[in-house]
Amino acid sequence: MVVGPPGSGKSTFAKRMQAILKHPTHHLDDYLWDVRWQQVDFPVYLDTQRAIVAEETWIIEGTHFLTIDIRLKKADVLCILDLPTSLTLISFFSRAIRRAFGETASLPRAVREDENYRWRPKWDHPVLKTILNFRYHVMPGILDHPDKNPMSSVIVLKSRRQIEWLLGDLSRDVG
Repeated sequence: MVVGPPGSGKSTFAKRMQAILKHPTHHLDDYLWDVRWQQVDFPVYLDTQRAIVAEETWIIEGTHFLTIDIRLKKADVLCILDLPTSLTLISFFSRAIRRAFGETASLPRAVREDENYRWRPKWDHPVLKTILNFRYHVMPGILDHPDKNPMSSVIVLKSRRQIEWLLGDLSRDVG
């Protein structure tokens, strides 16, 4: 299970883990967002996550705190990307700029495949608030969550160097 603030590199990290571990990888934004950035029905979103965690192996990336209990109950390993806020903000705004110039690979699947999608500037206050408050408000709620699997390993990665070290270590163990 991979969590972190927007712009921390969760999707990239999960894809790289998938390449090493060969586990099915799921990006929560692909299940939450439909065309035109409309959220799917919440019960459908819940059922989708329950079905995924019932699988034998999986990598799920996305924090989505309202449904985190579903994943926390079943996760063997919880990777928290807790990079410096300044780096996360730079990555978040860099992604927004790339999207403004036509990049779509980082969009949720339904939005990416929507032929009517057009980038529009939008001030996303809740997302920025999550980035700024992750370390002091969101992360403690995850670590102390009553539904967290008591047997899960928790790995907090605080830098790109630590991420590279962990991925290299996984490659050596699996390869």
